[in-house]
Amino acid sequence: MKSVKSAVVGALVAVVVFGGIQVVSGAVSSKVITMCANKTTGAVRYTTKSCSKKLETTLMLNSQGVSGSAGIAGSKGDAGTAGVAGAKGDTGASGTAGATGTAGAKGETGTNGTSGTNATNGTNGTNGAPGNTCQRAWDAICEVGDIGPGGGIVFYVGTFTAAGTTCNTTCRYLEVAESLWDTGLPEPQKTWSTGSNQSAQVSGADGIVIGTGFQNSLDIAAQSNNVSASSAAVLAREYRGGSRTDWFLPSKDELNALCVAFSDTVESAGAVCNGSAATGHAGVGGFIDGYYWSSSETEPSRVWYQSLGYGFQGSNVKDNPIYVRPVRAF
Repeated sequence: MKSVKSAVVGALVAVVVFGGIQVVSGAVSSKVITMCANKTTGAVRYTTKSCSKKLETTLMLNSQGVSGSAGIAGSKGDAGTAGVAGAKGDTGASGTAGATGTAGAKGETGTNGTSGTNATNGTNGTNGAPGNTCQRAWDAICEVGDIGPGGGIVFYVGTFTAAGTTCNTTCRYLEVAESLWDTGLPEPQKTWSTGSNQSAQVSGADGIVIGTGFQNSLDIAAQSNNVSASSAAVLAREYRGGSRTDWFLPSKDELNALCVAFSDTVESAGAVCNGSAATGHAGVGGFIDGYYWSSSETEPSRVWYQSLGYGFQGSNVKDNPIYVRPVRAF
């Protein structure tokens, strides 16, 4: 069978039959036109119907042939202008938390804040009334060696008057301050009076019996220019053991009673001490083996003292610094 080729260029249809070109139509139609080519003669006819399958070869015009293979892609065109941003979409669900990151470096220390305002101090409570009993578990009766209400050691038991003290005319006991009474320092040594007073008589400071030491001390402290740095009685009066304000420098007999109570020998109450209070009772009083001032004046420049190392008494000049230990009555 001879080959028949067809092509449509623009609006012109041409048929090549047996190697020649025959113009079929110059019109453009959207209908499917069937060309029937005689298999023997090559004559061509046109119809809108079908060709004779036995005698003719069928050619179709205006019908789409089988798609050819895709051509080579053209070069990429220029990017178009960006479109208008679309509306913000809904927030998506939170994702799973990631692992904790490594701690960052420590930041610099910030500046200190402003100090707060101090609060107002509260009101002090009312002081309780001073008690006059010893620190004993079974009764309120004091004995020598008990701890007194001022925190001292009881060294005398009796009945006496100590005018001006809290017990006044009904006093029963004397207690002596503990060994570190002077703000925790060792036993202090002081002159009896200050400066020119060391040769001047103190009016009223001549009591020697038990109960007179408090008044002696008041008179010495009242003498002009006597100060605690250089006056034994003034220093004793300033002591505040047990929050008591009635401590004083003992009189001659009160100091002797102290020596008797702490002596390392058995002595009768009222007797002149002839033993050592420094070593007696295992040194519980903490006394020094030396001289201690009394508040009893013997003459303008001299005063009674007591040796607590050997027990004797004597008089000493006021400008000689010797030991001091306060006592109190209750």
